[in-house]
Amino acid sequence: MAILMALKHFTEPARLLVLSDSRYAVNGASSWARAWSKNDWRTRGKGRPEAKNRDLWEQVLKAKDFHIDTRFQWVKGHSGIELNEFCDSLAQDERVALLRERSNEKRREIQDGLLSCVETNEC
Repeated sequence: MAILMALKHFTEPARLLVLSDSRYAVNGASSWARAWSKNDWRTRGKGRPEAKNRDLWEQVLKAKDFHIDTRFQWVKGHSGIELNEFCDSLAQDERVALLRERSNEKRREIQDGLLSCVETNEC
């Protein structure tokens, strides 16, 4: 979660304004997570389901509380806001790298399976 990484980046208490094009992230960090924590991590939804990603939201609250003042602001994505566009490109680069890594792992699994098959003559 990018918001958590941003909060943890600052090792000294600070006043922070965190911008995000994710309404879920902004609303979650601004108010929902605190409400969920007070309600045994239950949402207001039908049947009061458990909040998702509790472990991450707990870390966000802890990191947020470490700072003097932390505010979150939603910005429209892909609207030319330079830092938001930069962060978006970083996220896309990481996504591609992760997909490439998973692909390489799968390729190694297949190669290992074929090698085992040839070595044991059980193909």
